[in-house]
Amino acid sequence: MTPPGARREPRAYARRAAFLAAFLAGACRGAPPAEVAELSAVSSGAAEKSRVGEEWRPASLGDRFAAGDRVRTSSASSARVRLLAGGGLRMGPSTTIQFGTRALTAVGELEADGGAAVVELEIGQARIAPGSRVRIEPHQGGLRFDVLVGRAVVAWTGRRLDVTAGQALTVIGDRVLRVPGSSAAEAGSAMATSRPGDSAAAGAPAREPVPRSGPPIGRADVSIRAGLSATIHDPRPPTEVRIRFAELCRGAGAIELARPDRPFRAAPHAQGGRSAAIVRLERGRHRYRVRCSEGNELGDIVIASGSLAIEKDVGTRPLPRQAPHNRVDADGRRYTVLYQNRLPTITFRWPGAPRAAGYRLRIAPRRGRAIQLSLASARHTIRSGELGEGHYRFRFDAPGQQRASRTSTLTIDFDNAARSGYLLWPRPTAPWVGDSVLVSGAATQGWRVAVSGAPVPLDRQHRFYTFATRAADENGIAVEFRHPTHGVHLYVRRGPP
Repeated sequence: MTPPGARREPRAYARRAAFLAAFLAGACRGAPPAEVAELSAVSSGAAEKSRVGEEWRPASLGDRFAAGDRVRTSSASSARVRLLAGGGLRMGPSTTIQFGTRALTAVGELEADGGAAVVELEIGQARIAPGSRVRIEPHQGGLRFDVLVGRAVVAWTGRRLDVTAGQALTVIGDRVLRVPGSSAAEAGSAMATSRPGDSAAAGAPAREPVPRSGPPIGRADVSIRAGLSATIHDPRPPTEVRIRFAELCRGAGAIELARPDRPFRAAPHAQGGRSAAIVRLERGRHRYRVRCSEGNELGDIVIASGSLAIEKDVGTRPLPRQAPHNRVDADGRRYTVLYQNRLPTITFRWPGAPRAAGYRLRIAPRRGRAIQLSLASARHTIRSGELGEGHYRFRFDAPGQQRASRTSTLTIDFDNAARSGYLLWPRPTAPWVGDSVLVSGAATQGWRVAVSGAPVPLDRQHRFYTFATRAADENGIAVEFRHPTHGVHLYVRRGPP
């Protein structure tokens, strides 16, 4: 059944989907395919899902998808899909995704959120840069790949093409042509921000001049690449952030800022340049975007965008040493358990259970093999780490009495408000001697740590210990904590003047 306003898949994609579905059904018979994505948000409308060999039906938040599964939005909805390998995708209206093991196919509008995304095309693959937005649609028996914001790299048979905002490719058979494209504003993208004043298109009679630099800022507290979204923990905001765009602009560029509910404007303290600009950010959340200069004027195309949250935080609070312990009852209710650095210990109970010689507990994940335990009592504790993130259904029964409890659901999820880690050294107020400093601390399980772009090894307790040298154009150092699903956190430490 096709929802009102939903886009029908083109025949070429339908044939390919049918082939892929048949292949997966044969290759994975006897073992459920691994999950690759989860539906994490749906805005102003509904989404539908279809598994291998099944019809379309309504999708719910938390639904997970394996290779061969599909999800789609109607003409009045948008959605976000969290990729379990890291990052996510925002889906525009009338968009369909079919998941694969390492890539996906799509028709419609997609935005890479929190990391790069790989999309299968008829000729090869397109790698969409973080924060970039593309549109894929049928075109003269083939397809058109349009970059609306940011950039993508299309690779096939030994060839690579860099496609930036305002450019497009048409693929008809084995012919690939680069053609003029559209920016998000020009294309009328439903995913483009529509607040007054946001449009970067040339709607005014004259194009904007390249803004002059504001008051000198000097060195930056932290440097990021354009397109990155992150939370920055700073003991003493405001924070001076260098946004690098050398790979995106041939010449100079400009940073524009906006609060979540405000239109974009030129950053008043932006210090522009040919490769980067520095902006001063107060506490709170900020959207930013980058436009390149064309001569003495700003171009119409937004080549990168992202969001930065500045928190006043010293980042020295140690992580919990023990796993949380939660109790859930087989009473027909839904339970959600959030954890921080350690997966929870869960005690399952059957309130009002009848007296019996024995009991059984069945815990069934949404995908995969169920756990079935024979017990002497209607209560059982599963230790930390034995149940991972995901959705489960559980119930007890008493085999000798032909009685069973009600079925409850349990969701185990990471607490997004939890800490990614902490810094033991350098302390926020401790004096440095020279430009080199000891950096030590600990990370939450599943997070990686880097200083100045260099990965830092962790021991078995997820602790780290290294030395870092402050760059000549930095006020200090920034320690990066990165998780494939939960994003990037940067902890700022300033050195001596």
